[in-house]
Amino acid sequence: MLGLGKAGGSLLASFAAARIPVAARARRVPALARQRAALTRAPLFLAVPDDALPEVVAALAAWPALPPVIAHLSGARGLDVLAPLADRSAIASFHPLASLDGRHPIPRGTLIAWDARAPSTGPRLAALARRIGCVPARVTDEARTLYHAGAVVAGNLPVALLAEGVRLLRAAGVPAATARVALARLLRSQADNAERVELGLALSGPVARGDADTLARHLRALDERDPRLAALYRELTKRLIDDVRVPEARTRARLLRALSR
Repeated sequence: MLGLGKAGGSLLASFAAARIPVAARARRVPALARQRAALTRAPLFLAVPDDALPEVVAALAAWPALPPVIAHLSGARGLDVLAPLADRSAIASFHPLASLDGRHPIPRGTLIAWDARAPSTGPRLAALARRIGCVPARVTDEARTLYHAGAVVAGNLPVALLAEGVRLLRAAGVPAATARVALARLLRSQADNAERVELGLALSGPVARGDADTLARHLRALDERDPRLAALYRELTKRLIDDVRVPEARTRARLLRALSR
């Protein structure tokens, strides 16, 4: 393992929990080079920042011998960044789709997005993902950007919405720390529901209830306080109506009229 930050630390914790031995670990290439004799049979995972990968690959390319498999843990980068090593090692990617802390194992059931040039490498990576309690799925270079954008839309952008929600609760008189924790728990409960059932069934709130009057009141308040947030509320609510919880025609018409006021 090269890199002992959040991704590398959590992957190591997963290996330890699954009793998978680790031949070598280091934060930087020179320290790993001193252990490279132990890597002749084991795959090497590169858990380094995306912008550090080219420099790391250049340093590894100077080694006289390489591990049989080299896989990076980046979600955004494809296999092309490892291309200088491809003539001497099977190159691959192995990205856990989770928010990691570097101390605890990757949560069980996490999607592991993998890709590999050599046909024989893919099944090994998939088996490893299952062994640490995760769910493997192949994501090729051509689809990598869409995959990573989807992860950011669902995993990062809600934090911006959470911040806006905290701001509104504070304006309503709720202390900042209380608002943050309360809304984070609300977001978690919604995510828990979405894990158990289809998104349309998991949804709560005015769209799920067909409550056009509440939508209209929200928008009147937001139009007065923050027109840009009101515009975002309208757009995302329309996505809920059109794509997530598609109501029957009459209810849909009422909801859409509330958004247009």
